[in-house]
Amino acid sequence: MKPASSSKRLKRAKAAAKSAKALNLARNKKSSGGKGPTAPKNSAAQTNKPAVEGTIAHARPTMGRQELQAAMQLIRDGALDAGPEVEALESEFCKFYGLPEGHAVVLASGAAALYLALKALDAQGKGVLLPAYSEAHLTEATRLAGGKAIYVDVADEEVHMDLEAATASGADIAVVAHLFGLPVDVSALKNMTVIEDCSDALGAKLGETYVGLQGDAAVFSLASENIITTGGQGGLFISRRREICDKVRDYRQSLDLNITDSQAAIGRVQLSKLPNFLARREEIFAQYRAAGFELLDTAEGIDTPEDERTMTPVRYRAVLSLQDAPAIAAHLCNGMIEAIVPITEQELAARGGEFPRALELSKTTVSIPIYPHLNNAEVFEIIEQVEVALDSD
Repeated sequence: MKPASSSKRLKRAKAAAKSAKALNLARNKKSSGGKGPTAPKNSAAQTNKPAVEGTIAHARPTMGRQELQAAMQLIRDGALDAGPEVEALESEFCKFYGLPEGHAVVLASGAAALYLALKALDAQGKGVLLPAYSEAHLTEATRLAGGKAIYVDVADEEVHMDLEAATASGADIAVVAHLFGLPVDVSALKNMTVIEDCSDALGAKLGETYVGLQGDAAVFSLASENIITTGGQGGLFISRRREICDKVRDYRQSLDLNITDSQAAIGRVQLSKLPNFLARREEIFAQYRAAGFELLDTAEGIDTPEDERTMTPVRYRAVLSLQDAPAIAAHLCNGMIEAIVPITEQELAARGGEFPRALELSKTTVSIPIYPHLNNAEVFEIIEQVEVALDSD
């Protein structure tokens, strides 16, 4: 990733940030009490509701009449618990991934899916490899499962975990995230159990294989801001190993980590719309590319010269690579475009001098809106505002 070099670009962005005194990019700070627009909180804390009326939200669930009808029918029927709709959603996920029946387990959240995956794969007392450039819920899930977190930085010029360092870490289990919808080849991780975190990457492929099928297990988030949702919170676990799926299903029952049938009904509608969702995201990403934006993509960070398989990303995030991320995000927010630093320094799973690449990414990336409900006029407005923020000679 090449940082922006234009001094004029930085001056304009900083000037915009200074003029918007109410802007505040810290995740947990209070707003200014109505004296101006407030910069959005970052990923886990977002509410899908822009701080100022008329602002283009950074992320929104793509819901419509079909989802409403599916949920309302079950509510009218009084079917409020987990039941046949949950089973049907699991069956449809199995078909999507080409897995036998029983190899998908729907759960209350992505964090719950990771926790139960670690628990089912016997993480107790074992070293669990985690990307330093990730949020703290990975660490918390590892702690709850009794594992010992071992952090690995991002490799130079990359956006994913340094796989060479990971191989040499001596860990028993590795949690590898397909960050921002960009697939990563985990085949280099020999002699360790691999859990793929596909929360950003539902539908992404490595060659002809969906991500989530390379390792021993995979987990997904189905929350409101993800590629598809089960109507708020939700998660998914899949594995080729039926005995591991059965363990996760038993834990789900004993810990009451299920979703309701009405949520599952929404998820089934959403899954049926996945091809259209992904196509629209790709269209918007292509428009950003055509505008000349430097965006993180498969060409950066996940090339595998010894493996000729094609990487097919999904556009969960459109992440700008630049030098002064907070100032650019503040400028966009002042222009009524919600933008976030995807993972701030405060949100990093591991901080400090040992992980310089993770720290660098927390300061040089800004995520701009990309979701199916954006219309072309809004996309053009986003492009215009980003161009102003990044303007150079």
